[in-house]
Amino acid sequence: MKNIASVLEYHDRTKHRPFKYAASLGYMEWATQPDPFRRYEGATLIPLTHSELTPPYHLLFQKDPLPTAPLCYESLSQLLRYSLGLAAIKSHGGSSWALRCNASSGNLHPTECYIIVPSMEGISDHATLSHYAPREHALELLHTYDSSLEEGTFLIALSSVVWREAWKYGERCWRYCQLDAGHAYQAINIAASMLGWKCELLSVDSAEIASLCGLDQSERFDPNENETPDILIRIGGGNTLSLPHTPKILYNANRLSSAHHLWPVLETIEDATEGIYPHIPHVERGDYLPAPSKSSGEIILKRRSAQMMDGSGITKEQFRSLLSASLFCENTSDANFVLFVHRVEGLEKGLY
Repeated sequence: MKNIASVLEYHDRTKHRPFKYAASLGYMEWATQPDPFRRYEGATLIPLTHSELTPPYHLLFQKDPLPTAPLCYESLSQLLRYSLGLAAIKSHGGSSWALRCNASSGNLHPTECYIIVPSMEGISDHATLSHYAPREHALELLHTYDSSLEEGTFLIALSSVVWREAWKYGERCWRYCQLDAGHAYQAINIAASMLGWKCELLSVDSAEIASLCGLDQSERFDPNENETPDILIRIGGGNTLSLPHTPKILYNANRLSSAHHLWPVLETIEDATEGIYPHIPHVERGDYLPAPSKSSGEIILKRRSAQMMDGSGITKEQFRSLLSASLFCENTSDANFVLFVHRVEGLEKGLY
């Protein structure tokens, strides 16, 4: 992180206060609502498969991982479908919208996914860089490499189209981008566990991630719809990290909005947070196994945002299961919970 003082200043500036909200338009400018789907014009589209056979959800949280699936076209398809793919299409009053497996503030989905895989039947005889297109459940082939990655290993890079959140949330939007990047990472982590794979959050300079995915090639993007690099994930292990060089990419990104409202503070916070993602110490998974459950795929595809509460509570055992699941991700040693407990049997209401 380049400038912690600017980060803290942004944090304070974008707080909601008792008598004042953080700066935003204060209304929804529907005429400029961003397209939630990024596409690259002219890129070859490689359709992915749909797998319905997935392990029981509760087995994903056991201390010992499930048997390791081979890295292939089918397993890669499953990973992307159950992490960042579409879960459902909703319709109302002549309008329709997509719901995805990964949660997003306001269902705006600023997070984009780029994937670097070795040569693979069904994709290419060479190592490739692709962009995941969730609406089509397909890969957009952006570049092929002469050299290959370490066998059985691949990389996933996540970035944020900050404008998608700025359209609704104004100056606070960068906060939501970070939240959604975390949602996406954990969704990938869970989907990887379905295949017996482990995710490793790499400590890499943000400029390297941008270069790897071609995000630093500004001429390919609308100037108000650029993508900021978030994180780089390695799946499949490996002892060394050698990032391939990505030259000029030929394909331009689609335009997401016809007009934009600019928030100058966003350039400040983006610049302040450039640099190397800090290394997070490894945390061992908990050994608490939840009760038997339905298949992981069925549960993931039914994830929704809570809009109405039924007024009922949960048992202490169910509460314990929720807390234990938080230890599932091994890169959470710097995360601390503040819990508002309301209706948990056998537990006093209050702030914990």
